[in-house]
Amino acid sequence: RFAADTRVSFFGAGAAFYTGCMKAGLSPRSFMRNMSRLRSLGSTGSPLPPEAYAWGQQNLRDDIWWAVISGGTDIAARSKLFPGVATTLKTFVAAGATLCVCTNKRTDLSNQLLAAMNLAPYFAAVIGADSVRNRKPHPDHFIAAVRAAKGDPARAMMIGDSAADVGSARAANAPVVVYAHGYTDTAPELLSADAVFGHFNELPDLAFRLLNPQPTPRA
Repeated sequence: RFAADTRVSFFGAGAAFYTGCMKAGLSPRSFMRNMSRLRSLGSTGSPLPPEAYAWGQQNLRDDIWWAVISGGTDIAARSKLFPGVATTLKTFVAAGATLCVCTNKRTDLSNQLLAAMNLAPYFAAVIGADSVRNRKPHPDHFIAAVRAAKGDPARAMMIGDSAADVGSARAANAPVVVYAHGYTDTAPELLSADAVFGHFNELPDLAFRLLNPQPTPRA
């Protein structure tokens, strides 16, 4: 009531408050009903559980910014690497490859997840959708990520798992491969990628073949 009466534009509370509301089946809209000037909702103090963060994201008005200010959230609590990812990253780096992340997720959350998974040192740049004007499937996103890592888009390839990944790479005239067990509503083989791989240990050979195409023999 106090927040509504004072017409606040920012409302902050501890993680326990939001978690309690979620467990009680309350929507953020229920306690923001009279808070017409509210523009940002913040969680402070102790870590915010991932399920509470998702609850807030799903139930807020579109014009409200959901901010985890301190304490963070254990973003990697339910995350695990696909088999062969760590070994493949080490193989690429040892071979002199420069790696970057081109994601439609937020840059800060992507960096947070990579750090939590001990993967950050492998990547020279992380470019999320909030870092570019045109995100995937636009080619600008792919090109911006490669250039941020000081790479050459003409010597780069996309490793993805969605239509947006394939579309971005295709529009940038870059080769693209997709993971057979990743995130896509479309069957991987129907995404028109250059190749579909079932295990990450296949990637080094695929990358070498696609980035070093052999000339077609003359008849």
